[in-house]
Amino acid sequence: MLSNELIVNIENFVNRIGIVHTEQIMHMFAKTHSKDPVLWCIKQLAAECRVNYDQKNELLRRRQILAEASLEQKLITRAAWVLAEMGEENILDYWVVKYPFQLLIVGNDSTVYDITVFTYNTVKSLMLTYHRILSGLIPNGIPDDTIHIAVVKDKQMADDIEKLGLDTYCVLDANNVPRYGNWE
Repeated sequence: MLSNELIVNIENFVNRIGIVHTEQIMHMFAKTHSKDPVLWCIKQLAAECRVNYDQKNELLRRRQILAEASLEQKLITRAAWVLAEMGEENILDYWVVKYPFQLLIVGNDSTVYDITVFTYNTVKSLMLTYHRILSGLIPNGIPDDTIHIAVVKDKQMADDIEKLGLDTYCVLDANNVPRYGNWE
């Protein structure tokens, strides 16, 4: 029965995110499941045509996504590295949300996180619109207790967005592991 639950959870992860790397699935699920059952589930999902599996590039795609990823999808997939590193054992639920944010995550401890990916092409527009959009989501008088995480290319980009007042930033290292920093 564990395999059925695991296969459903992996399929749900792929369907929610859209396009994921095999390594993201390993980060998300291998902390609570050994590597072999996770890999078996990936192969089973592909064999049953429940996901599209590009074995050469180690990518799994939601069935409806056949073409090259859009910029929006690439940002969501990049944000999913933060989600995957948290691991399923620490996550109550998560959603893909509308731009400029990519993911909203609720931890098992009821902490809420939002993940926003900044690129060199989006920094300027996000600097102008981030707070306008955020203020429209949180009614007046309600405290903003969400932990706002920026995924940035490098420390210079983090310094460029410091005045936005996000709680923390992370840079994905060469292995796509989030390395967190703050501005204090």
